[in-house]
Amino acid sequence: MVDVLERPSAEFEIAAAPQPPQRDVTLSIDVDLLDRLTERNLDAAEEINGLLRFYLDTTEAKAREFDLDAWEPGEMQEPPPAP
Repeated sequence: MVDVLERPSAEFEIAAAPQPPQRDVTLSIDVDLLDRLTERNLDAAEEINGLLRFYLDTTEAKAREFDLDAWEPGEMQEPPPAP
């Protein structure tokens, strides 16, 4: 039986979603956040990249979903209120 929680191999992950190019930067991070990442033995740079990518992808998707210009008068629902 295959363990569905088992992580796919790194080889598969790279082939499925190749990493975009990276650039080294200097970034100030709150100590408590960095401590929480290192306590969990997580690669801080990888986790921060993942969190930023998730945030940007979801906010862009949300903006597209609620684009007031995409609403056509006469549709069954009212457009969402403007921010």
